[in-house]
Amino acid sequence: MKTVSFFRQAIVAISLLLCVTCVTAAADPAPEAQKTIAVTLPPLAGILHWMQPSLTAHCLLPEGAEPHHFHPGARQLERAAQADILLRSSADDGNWFDAGLISEARIMDVWPASEKGAGHAWLDFTAVDAALPHIARRLIKAGFIDTAQWSARQATLKGDVNSIQQQWQTILPALKKRGVLMQHPSWQPLFERLGVPVYAVLERRTAGHHHGFTAHRLEHALQAVIQHPDALLIADPRHDDKGLKWLQQQHPQSQLVYLSSMGSCHQRWPAFQAENIAKLQSALTNRQ
Repeated sequence: MKTVSFFRQAIVAISLLLCVTCVTAAADPAPEAQKTIAVTLPPLAGILHWMQPSLTAHCLLPEGAEPHHFHPGARQLERAAQADILLRSSADDGNWFDAGLISEARIMDVWPASEKGAGHAWLDFTAVDAALPHIARRLIKAGFIDTAQWSARQATLKGDVNSIQQQWQTILPALKKRGVLMQHPSWQPLFERLGVPVYAVLERRTAGHHHGFTAHRLEHALQAVIQHPDALLIADPRHDDKGLKWLQQQHPQSQLVYLSSMGSCHQRWPAFQAENIAKLQSALTNRQ
């Protein structure tokens, strides 16, 4: 009888322990999965981190990759599909995803391909300034920031945009006087809007893709260099620069300037802009 009593007591004790464990588990549920943001291109991550420094984003384009020939792998597609928001610019990444692969409800297309002149719009401070409120509303709706945080940052963001605009205005007279030739048309919309002469572009743009230059375009660019010997040759670190180097060989006094049209995923937008402006300022000041 004592043995039976012992077993009964043991069963009761185990049952009580299990009940306590269940109650504890119910009172302490598993933490909710952290919300995430994915972006297709580095400058979009830079804009987010600038808007709210506490925000981070998964950048799908690997460091140094050429965006127009890039296709996301399984890991990038998984991150894009699982993100609460996917920030993109279909004017520049339009060939990345098949229709329906990513839920449309999660996508914010900041600069759609359907908008004229939307390509590389992050290079234009007016386009960025106009996009900020729309991005902020989406972030607020998704719970990444609140209205108070956005209100507290607006004056700083406006000040940064004004500073970048002023930096462009400082170099603009000299840049207008000399004009440019470029390998890739990324900076062309901004330069033309600012009144900077663009004498030739080696690569052409068609339906979101960029293609190598032809002999005819190279010959046209050479004639432009001869006619405008002070023009800057604008190259991009992510694109082939053989055409511009050939032009410089034919006309050694021409200055070759590398401007980054993408920046990096960890570089805030104002720093990205200021870095490019500084490169132009240096070339315009230190004439060969």
